[in-house]
Amino acid sequence: MWDTATGKHIRTLTAQGQVNSLAFSPDGKTIASGEGWPGHVVQLWDADTGKQLQTLTGHTGWVNSVVFGQNKETVVSASSDNTIRVWDVDTGKHTRTLTGHTHSVESLAYSTKDRTLASGSWDGIRLWDTTTGKQTRIFTDTVKNISVTFSPNGERLASASYDNTIRVWNIATGAPTHTFGLHWNG
Repeated sequence: MWDTATGKHIRTLTAQGQVNSLAFSPDGKTIASGEGWPGHVVQLWDADTGKQLQTLTGHTGWVNSVVFGQNKETVVSASSDNTIRVWDVDTGKHTRTLTGHTHSVESLAYSTKDRTLASGSWDGIRLWDTTTGKQTRIFTDTVKNISVTFSPNGERLASASYDNTIRVWNIATGAPTHTFGLHWNG
């Protein structure tokens, strides 16, 4: 951990496996780490002390992404086992599994507008109602997504994919509004 004002190192948290993703809880008091080999776990840490609070187990593949819900009580994890798991932060209990992806789930984003979760996978992007666990939309005009993020107002979603393309999507219609191609030199 680093102090952003001074650039000074504050502390080091030692994980069980390779850390693939980090997220702060909305109140800034808890850090979630998503880990790959050998653990396939989510760990929760006290951000002030660096103390490990919980180890969340259940994924059978690398944990590629972690996000907190709109409150500090829920953390969500995405895995190469093609699933998304929802966890209760206080108890460490797994409360729901979201299924439907046929490939590794690479990224997650939580909308600040409502309780919508976006998941990016090699098989496309899916939107989920986190209250019911149901899929609300599938974006199929895209493949091999490695990152998704919502706009601050929650009306658009941006995705980045292995084909060096960034797409911006209209959430209401499910249609892409902009596509940006990235070109590599060399």
